[in-house]
This record gives sequence, structure tokens and C-alpha cells, in this order.
Amino acid sequence: EPYMIDRSHADAIAGIKTLKVVSIEDGESESNPSAAFTTSTLQMAAQNSLQLTPKQTMELAQKLYEAGAITYMRTDSVNFSAEAFVALKEYAINNDLPIEDKQRLFASKGGAQEAHEAIRPTSFNRKEVGDGKIQALYNMIWMRAVASQLKAARYKTREAVLNQTVLVTEDGRQVNKTAVFKAKGRQLIYSGWKDLTTLNYSEVEDDDKEVESSNQIPMLTVDQVVDVTRCEVKEKNTTPPKRLTSVGLIKRIESAGIGRPSTYVPIVETLERREYIRYEKKQIH
Repeated sequence: EPYMIDRSHADAIAGIKTLKVVSIEDGESESNPSAAFTTSTLQMAAQNSLQLTPKQTMELAQKLYEAGAITYMRTDSVNFSAEAFVALKEYAINNDLPIEDKQRLFASKGGAQEAHEAIRPTSFNRKEVGDGKIQALYNMIWMRAVASQLKAARYKTREAVLNQTVLVTEDGRQVNKTAVFKAKGRQLIYSGWKDLTTLNYSEVEDDDKEVESSNQIPMLTVDQVVDVTRCEVKEKNTTPPKRLTSVGLIKRIESAGIGRPSTYVPIVETLERREYIRYEKKQIH
């Protein structure tokens, strides 16, 4: 369980001095790149990485579109055209990028109209469009579009399960229980799309991101007994759901099927203009 509600149980488990190895498994896993941006994911990623509001993002994207640097920026499609993939493949081969042999297609959300392809550069050879925020936004679009068609990153994984019997008090009497621990670790063995950039242009807000562990689990053998070097009990208090930001609200609007990509920003602006909502440190009240 992620949490224990009996403090005496937690204290008893924290006192364990040795653990017995139940199983150890080696394997491989893959990490696929994200799809090229849609309107909403671009707005979310731009707020997370560039601290741009959805309105600022769309204004900059409009300028990029009018300059012929990117495809239409109001779209709910996660895939770009077959012709664009051919152009990207040529660019990747010329620049030693690990491109997929066939175009990787992503599943669209239910209700997506996909009248326009995903947001991408009109030319993958174009790297410069200006400076400041507009260049930063273009870099995000370029990176996500290119990375979406590169090979998956591969990891060597190891999972260990260990346990120990512990004496705990239940209903006024002492009983033996088995405390089970699981350790997972992974090691990058092939970079794939991660060769392109170390930056994470993610639409997922920081609090919701999965923490990537590179913990190296040592090679163990079944029935081996290992010493516990440290164990501590930590107290956690429950917290209410965090407030929405403008991009969090847009994410809810999209998932509820309200409006279209072109209307997400006007909907949020209308709520603010009519004073149904106000912002405090980017959070909606």
C-alpha cells in the first residue's frame, strides 16, 4: 500500500534489520516519444516550459503560421501527413537521427475532427525564425514534431521483491505479518529519440509528472538475506485537489468535448472578462 494508517505497524516495519530476496527479474522496457503538438498540448507545454499564457502562445503561433514557419496551429490532430514524414525522414538520415522506418501513428482522442494535421514546421531544415519567445516556441514545435518519429529509447530494467516477517499488534494481540518491499530500477541502453534533446517539452504539469528513476538495483539471488541500512517513518497529510491554471482548465474543456481548438482561449478569456474567475499567481479562483 502507498500509505499505512496504523502508526504502530509502520514503526514495527521501520525496525526491520534484514530482508530476504523473494525474486529478482531482469528485462527491457521502452520509452516512446510524445506526439507532435495539438492546440491544447502546445498551450500546456508553453506554459510549463516558457511561462506563456494560452493567449500569448496562440499569438506567437499565429505569427509563426503567417510567416510560413509552421502548419495551422488550431488543430486536434496528433499526426502529420505522409508527405511530411517523407521530408522528415530525409532530414533525419542526412543528420544521423534514429528515424523510424515507417511513420509512427498516434491514437487520436475521441471526437477529434482532425481537419488539419498536427502542428509541425513547414520545413524541418529551418531552425531560425527570430529570437526570444517566438524562437523558443518554434524550438518546442520543431523538437516535438521531429522527436515524434524517432526510435524509442530502450532501458535495461531490474525488479527485486524482498520480504520479512514482522510482529505487529492487531486487536490487542500480537500476530506475525509479512512485510513486502519492491525495488525497481532501470538503465538507459539506447537513447533513441532522447538523443535529440535533453529538454522535456511536456504538456504535463510538474506535479503530475512521473519521476524517472535511474536507481541501479544490484544483482541479487533468491533467498539471499540483505541488511537494511536505513528505514524511516514519514507522516503525510492529505491535501485538497490543487487549483486549476488556465491550461489546466483548457485540458478539462478539451476532455469534456466543449468547443474546438480555435475556441479554447476565447472560452477562458470570456470567463475572466465576465469576472466568473480571477487569477492569483496563475491559479484560478
